[in-house]
Amino acid sequence: MFRSTLLAAAYAMCALAGASTLGAQRVIPVHEEPRHKLVYEGGGLRVLDVQIAPGDTSLYHLHATPILYTNISPSRTIEQLVSGDWPPPGTPPILRWVAGGTLSDTIYTVRPKAHRVTNIGDRLFRLIGVVTMDGTPRPFTTAIESEMPGVREMTSSWFRQTRVTLTPADSTAWLRTSRTMVAILPFDGHMLIEREGSETTGLSMPGAFTVIKAGERYRVRNPSRATTPVVLVQPH
Repeated sequence: MFRSTLLAAAYAMCALAGASTLGAQRVIPVHEEPRHKLVYEGGGLRVLDVQIAPGDTSLYHLHATPILYTNISPSRTIEQLVSGDWPPPGTPPILRWVAGGTLSDTIYTVRPKAHRVTNIGDRLFRLIGVVTMDGTPRPFTTAIESEMPGVREMTSSWFRQTRVTLTPADSTAWLRTSRTMVAILPFDGHMLIEREGSETTGLSMPGAFTVIKAGERYRVRNPSRATTPVVLVQPH
């Protein structure tokens, strides 16, 4: 009940942001922030393609539900909270991003955050974020191995995430996902997401992704000449 009430209050804050201000600044939901581009919505999740150029700053935006990021291009960033100050020069970054790495922030369910972000590095900062549209924690009731191939890297009450690394011409077994899932290519390469009796999607550039819908039977196949990883993210 506490989490539901807090989440409702957070969204109400967003709804009022257009007519009022927080700390003299307008705050919008994260999926409406232009640099956090909404590229998919459905099945209880949103996918955001976050891109902040060197020297650029996002608008103030609100995180109110858990999110799992896959880093495509790391760069040094700093944040400013609403009604707060930018950190002093030389302050260590809060998060250390690694190309191809994943990070999950689930505290937003009980402690929503409104902030803006500046890229103070010298290259594009890019993430693919998978956001749950409902912040209520729900345990997974099926074995991860029965639905997701690869090495398990993260499990929580909101997400399961694995990394599938395939050598040339290799493929995973056919599996069926009980919940909508996102497959993300973090590096250069070429991978296929094959769906039984349906379309095959090719992922061929860093940040490319596809959504595997609940109930679909699928496998991952590497048709290229290079060993390539794919990140799989399954929200509750």
